Amino acid sequence: MRRGDIVVKSAIDRLIGDRVRFVDGSEERVDDIVYATGYRIKFPFLSASLVSANGRELPLYRRIAPTEPGGLYFAGFVDAPGGLLPLVETQGEWIAAVLTGRLPLPPPEQMWRAIERAERRSRQRFPQESPRSIRCDPHAYRRLLQSELRRARRRVWRGATASGAGNAVTLRPRRAHGEQPAA
Repeated sequence: MRRGDIVVKSAIDRLIGDRVRFVDGSEERVDDIVYATGYRIKFPFLSASLVSANGRELPLYRRIAPTEPGGLYFAGFVDAPGGLLPLVETQGEWIAAVLTGRLPLPPPEQMWRAIERAERRSRQRFPQESPRSIRCDPHAYRRLLQSELRRARRRVWRGATASGAGNAVTLRPRRAHGEQPAA
């Protein structure tokens, strides 16, 4: 698309041989048509009481966890301009922190308040979207998750230093492969 090899056009009115007429009245000869319809979020294999999508709305705490406890987490259900992989990586770290107990989930009522609030920058950038929408500002969303991960690490560190007070730790220099310790 950046090089101009692929052009995004309006909806198709009709196909005429190797030409396409668009609803805006324009007509072009085309090699291929990529019909990108988006996707509908559906979970027919899950109970609607667990999680239920309504169009682009998927009410998940931090766009990851349903408000009812149960160990179910979703990664990648975000619509963020600029790329999904860094967000999914951060979501994976967040989920790992929850699963290992480093990041406890708040009670359901607090989760609902967070869902309804969404990130300020996402609200500003996409004012037409519901706070429950999968649409978000990728930078604000990732910063939010990273902030929670930093707090979780500090909490673990404080706990480790408080419980380990008085314990001695010996650090040894790393030896090259095959090198024997000095006698």
